[in-house]
Amino acid sequence: MRKILGICLLISSIGMIAWSGLNAYSLFMKYKEGRDSYQEAEKYVEVQVQNQEEIPDRAEEENISEKLTAPISVNLEELKKRNPDVKGWIYIESIDLSYPILQGTDNEYYLTHSWDKQEIFAASIFMDYRNRPDFRDYNTVIYGHNMKDGSMFHNIQYCMEQEHYEKSPYIWVLTSEGDYQYEIFSEYDTRYDSDTYTLFWEPGEKLTEYIRKMQGLSLWESRVQLGETEHILTLSTCNGEHDLRRIVQAKRVS
Repeated sequence: MRKILGICLLISSIGMIAWSGLNAYSLFMKYKEGRDSYQEAEKYVEVQVQNQEEIPDRAEEENISEKLTAPISVNLEELKKRNPDVKGWIYIESIDLSYPILQGTDNEYYLTHSWDKQEIFAASIFMDYRNRPDFRDYNTVIYGHNMKDGSMFHNIQYCMEQEHYEKSPYIWVLTSEGDYQYEIFSEYDTRYDSDTYTLFWEPGEKLTEYIRKMQGLSLWESRVQLGETEHILTLSTCNGEHDLRRIVQAKRVS
């Protein structure tokens, strides 16, 4: 009887190990699908190499009046031939984040589909369907999954950590209309249905109040000066809790 019980336990253990291995392999393949898809998108990106003398010191950047050049260039027209829903490209040098920005007719489709419309685990970085695609709104919201392999919007939680913020406090958004530089001023957690997701199509008192409130929520102190009217970029991702989101916000500076 003991021998039979031992054999049953052994078979059960082997089955559990095989099941765990199968799950691990399935998860690995899901992440690989995402990496492969976005490696394909990266073929349309070219890094702009700058001479060290041309890169301004962090302390001197506030005195620079002329518009800086984006550190990458992207062939958006070719990307749009693959998918017209591509509206731009987001690049954050400090955390090595570089992805196309999509926009659908709702906020559901690109939660499960990649930039080339494959149904994959990583999905897409996408802007709120209510925003104007040329980034003229006074709060443009961009969503992305928090992937455990470090991809998509996982690393935005590190944007304001000293090591990364001192490297570069900027977010670049490249579009067909122009390249926009944003300076990060706030990072915090909030509910998925909070005031953070309020959209503004024109300046006014409510926008001014919103800007002050968002800066006050930050987990990190920043010296970024905010005016009464700013074009805000809001990045949103999950934060481990069902109803909480990690938010990074930046103001347009060029």
